[in-house]
Amino acid sequence: MKLFKEVKILYFALAVVTLLIISIPSSTKLAIKYYDSFQYEKAFRILSDLKVQNVANLDVLKKLKAYYLMHGHGQKVLSLQKQLVALRPRNYEYWNDLAKFYHWN
Repeated sequence: MKLFKEVKILYFALAVVTLLIISIPSSTKLAIKYYDSFQYEKAFRILSDLKVQNVANLDVLKKLKAYYLMHGHGQKVLSLQKQLVALRPRNYEYWNDLAKFYHWN
Protein backbone atom coordinates (compact mmCIF):
# COMPACT_ATOMS: atom_id res chain seq x y z
CA MET A 1 0.00 0.00 0.00
CA LYS A 2 2.73 2.46 0.88
CA LEU A 3 4.49 1.87 -2.47
CA PHE A 4 1.24 2.64 -4.30
CA LYS A 5 0.97 6.06 -2.57
CA GLU A 6 4.57 6.92 -3.47
CA VAL A 7 3.95 6.04 -7.11
CA LYS A 8 0.86 8.27 -7.14
CA ILE A 9 2.85 11.15 -5.68
CA LEU A 10 5.59 10.60 -8.26
CA TYR A 11 3.08 10.61 -11.13
CA PHE A 12 1.45 13.76 -9.77
CA ALA A 13 4.83 15.50 -9.49
CA LEU A 14 5.74 14.48 -13.05
CA ALA A 15 2.41 15.79 -14.33
CA VAL A 16 2.91 19.14 -12.58
CA VAL A 17 6.46 19.50 -13.91
CA THR A 18 5.30 18.60 -17.43
CA LEU A 19 2.52 21.21 -17.31
CA LEU A 20 4.96 23.85 -16.08
CA ILE A 21 7.41 23.10 -18.88
CA ILE A 22 4.68 23.18 -21.53
CA SER A 23 3.22 26.46 -20.24
CA ILE A 24 6.50 28.42 -20.40
CA PRO A 25 6.38 30.48 -23.62
CA SER A 26 9.21 30.42 -26.13
CA SER A 27 11.36 33.51 -26.59
CA THR A 28 9.58 34.34 -29.84
CA LYS A 29 6.15 34.21 -28.22
CA LEU A 30 7.39 36.24 -25.28
CA ALA A 31 8.78 38.95 -27.56
CA ILE A 32 5.53 39.07 -29.55
CA LYS A 33 3.54 39.39 -26.32
CA TYR A 34 5.79 42.27 -25.23
CA TYR A 35 5.37 43.92 -28.62
CA ASP A 36 1.60 43.52 -28.61
CA SER A 37 1.43 44.96 -25.09
CA PHE A 38 3.32 48.10 -26.23
CA GLN A 39 6.56 47.24 -24.41
CA TYR A 40 8.62 47.82 -27.52
CA GLU A 41 12.07 48.13 -25.95
CA LYS A 42 11.81 44.78 -24.15
CA ALA A 43 10.49 43.18 -27.31
CA PHE A 44 13.27 44.74 -29.39
CA ARG A 45 16.00 43.34 -27.13
CA ILE A 46 14.58 39.83 -27.34
CA LEU A 47 13.90 40.07 -31.07
CA SER A 48 17.43 41.29 -31.77
CA ASP A 49 18.90 38.33 -29.89
CA LEU A 50 16.59 35.93 -31.71
CA LYS A 51 17.53 37.38 -35.09
CA VAL A 52 21.21 36.77 -34.35
CA GLN A 53 20.43 33.18 -33.37
CA ASN A 54 18.03 32.34 -36.21
CA VAL A 55 17.79 34.60 -39.26
CA ALA A 56 15.05 32.53 -40.91
CA ASN A 57 12.34 33.17 -38.31
CA LEU A 58 9.53 35.01 -40.13
CA ASP A 59 7.75 36.22 -37.00
CA VAL A 60 10.93 37.78 -35.65
CA LEU A 61 11.70 39.49 -38.95
CA LYS A 62 8.17 40.89 -39.28
CA LYS A 63 8.12 42.30 -35.74
CA LEU A 64 11.59 43.80 -36.15
CA LYS A 65 10.45 45.37 -39.43
CA ALA A 66 7.43 46.87 -37.69
CA TYR A 67 9.64 48.20 -34.88
CA TYR A 68 12.10 49.83 -37.29
CA LEU A 69 9.24 51.19 -39.40
CA MET A 70 7.72 52.76 -36.30
CA HIS A 71 11.07 54.42 -35.45
CA GLY A 72 11.74 55.59 -39.01
CA HIS A 73 14.80 53.47 -39.88
CA GLY A 74 14.15 53.08 -43.61
CA GLN A 75 17.33 51.23 -44.57
CA LYS A 76 16.85 48.63 -41.85
CA VAL A 77 13.22 48.14 -42.90
CA LEU A 78 14.33 47.65 -46.50
CA SER A 79 16.98 45.14 -45.44
CA LEU A 80 14.50 43.12 -43.38
CA GLN A 81 11.95 43.19 -46.20
CA LYS A 82 14.58 41.80 -48.58
CA GLN A 83 15.20 38.97 -46.12
CA LEU A 84 11.47 38.25 -45.95
CA VAL A 85 11.24 38.15 -49.75
CA ALA A 86 14.26 35.83 -49.88
CA LEU A 87 12.60 33.46 -47.41
CA ARG A 88 9.16 33.53 -49.08
CA PRO A 89 9.68 34.48 -52.75
CA ARG A 90 6.12 33.52 -53.77
CA ASN A 91 4.45 35.82 -51.27
CA TYR A 92 3.19 38.76 -53.33
CA GLU A 93 2.47 40.86 -50.25
CA TYR A 94 6.18 40.80 -49.40
CA TRP A 95 7.04 41.87 -52.96
CA ASN A 96 4.52 44.73 -52.84
CA ASP A 97 5.91 45.91 -49.50
CA LEU A 98 9.43 45.73 -50.91
CA ALA A 99 8.40 47.95 -53.83
CA LYS A 100 6.80 50.42 -51.37
CA PHE A 101 9.93 50.61 -49.26
CA TYR A 102 12.10 51.16 -52.32
CA HIS A 103 9.93 54.14 -53.28
CA TRP A 104 10.10 55.53 -49.73
CA ASN A 105 13.89 55.48 -49.67
